[in-house]
Amino acid sequence: MLVPALTRCAVCGDAEFDHVKAEHEFKLDTSIPGWHGWHAFRRGLATNLHTLGVDDIEIQRILRHSSVGITQKIYIKSVTESQVSAMDVLEAKFSETSNNLPTDSQRHVN
Repeated sequence: MLVPALTRCAVCGDAEFDHVKAEHEFKLDTSIPGWHGWHAFRRGLATNLHTLGVDDIEIQRILRHSSVGITQKIYIKSVTESQVSAMDVLEAKFSETSNNLPTDSQRHVN
């Protein structure tokens, strides 16, 4: 679900797997960041939650770490103002593509 959301055509905005019926060649939208794996996702989640003021113990529980020290030393990173601005740009991109995501009734939770 994540990779298709990040793999969009720069011309029409369609996901790559939906692009077969398009009348133009697929061109990757390089303004959308690429997928860097679950560790990067979890580290970003921890850092953003920390920046939003969520208690480190709650972040530890969300990530299911055995100790808060692991969460603090490995997952929570310092954030500069320019990084916050970059995340605002990313949030805007995700908002643009949110209409293509499944509704709550279509989502499957494990």
